[in-house]
Amino acid sequence: MDLRTAALQFAAAPAEVSGVIPGAHTVEQAVQNAQSFKTKIPADFWRELKHEKLIAENAPVPMV
Repeated sequence: MDLRTAALQFAAAPAEVSGVIPGAHTVEQAVQNAQSFKTKIPADFWRELKHEKLIAENAPVPMV
């Protein structure tokens, strides 16, 4: 799991968010950003972040 993928999906997780527009300097970065939204992140990843108090316990996270 790379930081970009986790960050983009975390930013898009709240129900109030209707879209996330990441920046990109190259075509490859734009392609990588799009792929990041398609990547499946295991629920255990988000549980671990909450357990380690890296994100709030009540923070919305992507649904698997």
